[in-house]
Amino acid sequence: MKKLLALILAGAMALSMAACGGSDPSSGTAASGSASVTVSSGGETYSAEKFFDMAADEIVTWTPVNEVTKKVGLIVPDTTSEFYNGIIKDAKAIFEEAGYEFVSDGVNKDATRGVTAIESWIAGGIDAIIIMAQDQTCDLALKKAMEQGILVVSASAKIQYYHHWLMQDNFDVGYQTAVMAADWMKEHGYEDGQYICVSNNTTEATADKSKGVVDGMAELLPNGECVGEVVLVSPDQVRADLDTLLMQYPDVHCIVAMHNAFSLIGLEAAKAAGKAVKDEFAVFGSALSEQVLSELNKEDSIYEGEIWMGDQGRNLAEHTLGLLEGKSYPHDWAALNFPITRENLSTYYDDYYAELNAQE
Repeated sequence: MKKLLALILAGAMALSMAACGGSDPSSGTAASGSASVTVSSGGETYSAEKFFDMAADEIVTWTPVNEVTKKVGLIVPDTTSEFYNGIIKDAKAIFEEAGYEFVSDGVNKDATRGVTAIESWIAGGIDAIIIMAQDQTCDLALKKAMEQGILVVSASAKIQYYHHWLMQDNFDVGYQTAVMAADWMKEHGYEDGQYICVSNNTTEATADKSKGVVDGMAELLPNGECVGEVVLVSPDQVRADLDTLLMQYPDVHCIVAMHNAFSLIGLEAAKAAGKAVKDEFAVFGSALSEQVLSELNKEDSIYEGEIWMGDQGRNLAEHTLGLLEGKSYPHDWAALNFPITRENLSTYYDDYYAELNAQE
């Protein structure tokens, strides 16, 4: 089984940070030769300005116009986060094995750092820039990169200027988490039971996941009762609110969180409240981490399931390399939201990529 890096609480908090921020000083004019793509509708060639109008399912085939440098850069929101460092490490290994120089940078709460990195890479020569943006404030710098003949691959939040986007259906991540939780409630005779949701509304992506959880539970468990939606202000506040709700509502049987940073807090709160009893209480989340895998390996743990969206470092690297080396992808590519339980714990990694490959 492939070993995943732990997603600690700092990584979850990084979800609320922007991968680029502040005003963008870049305003360079288009280079004399722009990189191009061939799209499925008649084989037209599009310039950089056209990409934000391209349909999600149009097929992109990268055609380089510059001398190949065999160099790729990745920008993440926060290099102090173990989660993002794990993505950097995984991507770096794949690129270097393929013979590419790999560079990376993190915004790390500096509003201009992402733009500065992009500008530096453009000036120094680079084949592709991968950006895990949380907003659109790097868009002008990315547009300039595209006009200079650099491949731009996006992940995380929606941005305007990119050639290929490895997206997540964030609402569906939350909804599929709710599917697991609602099924568990029904199977254990709690279809009219009480539960708690944990949300994070600090970014559009996290808010969509949270809405998927809350709406999904209401739809799938119509006779159940949500006794409280805990909305992130701080990790300590999440724990305090969960402690209070578990004390006020002793008949709660489930905590459903939009991310495992909060479901793991819920696990600790349930233990402290004396409710960590197998088949009487359950916790669910999304994203996957070493701690979650450890809990799922314990037969007596009340951590019952997790939605996984795949190995982001691997996906980013493989798609970028694929485009650089002539492979075609849809303009927007959606990750598979895959449920992991004790039943498929030993095979989930291979199962995920087998199903993903079958869909491509």
